[in-house]
Amino acid sequence: MVDIKRARELLGKRGERMTDEEIMRVEEQMRIWVNIIIDRVLEDKRNGVMKHKKPRV
Repeated sequence: MVDIKRARELLGKRGERMTDEEIMRVEEQMRIWVNIIIDRVLEDKRNGVMKHKKPRV
């Protein structure tokens, strides 16, 4: 389950200008999430588990 409060904290409130530091933090977080997802997919592929199922978040 995605932590909504944490996500809002990372993304800033809508319509609010984000500072460069905040943008960097969000980009870093996105990169981490993408890597985790890719790792899981590759691991599942190696294990032969490529059925459609809800992503584990």
